[in-house]
Formats: sequence, C-alpha cells, structure tokens
Amino acid sequence: MTIKAQATLRTARLELVPMGHEHRKFTMQLDMDPEVMRMVAFGRPFTEDEAIQVHTWLMGCATSVPGFGTWAGFAKGEFVGWWILAPIPTKESSEEFMTDRTEYGFRVSPKFWGQGYAKEGGGRWFAMPSRNWV
Repeated sequence: MTIKAQATLRTARLELVPMGHEHRKFTMQLDMDPEVMRMVAFGRPFTEDEAIQVHTWLMGCATSVPGFGTWAGFAKGEFVGWWILAPIPTKESSEEFMTDRTEYGFRVSPKFWGQGYAKEGGGRWFAMPSRNWV
C-alpha cells in the first residue's frame, strides 16, 4: 500500500505517483541493471539485498519530512523511473535534517533514455508552489 505523503503529479507524458511498496520490483530492476548503475553509486549494479535497502530508504524519504518525497513515474501505464527530493539528516541525529541542503535524484529505465523524461519528471515537482524554499 502506498503512503500518500505527497501528491500525484502529472506532466504531458508522465504520471508521478507517490512511491509505494508496490513499486519495489521496479526500483530493484533499475538498481540491479548494470547499464543503469554504471554511472551511479559504486559504478556497479546493486545486489538484491542492496536494492531492497535502497527501496526501503526511498520509502522512508517519501514520508519523513513534509514537502519532500519519492515518486514512481509512468508513461501510458509503463514504468519509466523514479524521482526523489530527500532531506539530508544532520550528523548529530537521523531525526533532524539540514535546512540548507537537500538531495535530488532519479533513475530512468534505459528504454526511456534520451527522451527528456528525467528533466520532465524533476521539473514538474520543482515547479510546485511549495518548492519556493529549494
């Protein structure tokens, strides 16, 4: 079940839905794909356990601080990728967050590379009125 801490967003081609447990197979496919991961993290695909940990982290970011979140993107019902705007915990506490920094990221399936989806997805939620602090 999806925890709807953030809104579903739409662009001309994308529906960005709040990340849910039902999206785990999609995030794991991207995290375990050598082509996707060669430029991410350690430059290698994640193991199944690592991919599960990433999905768990994505889910936590979706609900930890209002105004932040993680979205799964779909074009005509087909999974395109995911987008995240995450708070960064302070060194002192994982429950307190920096006020001057955030983390932005995304992963897009190779099938959709070079078509502008990464920019379109990120641009949609950066344009939200509540983002005036970013």
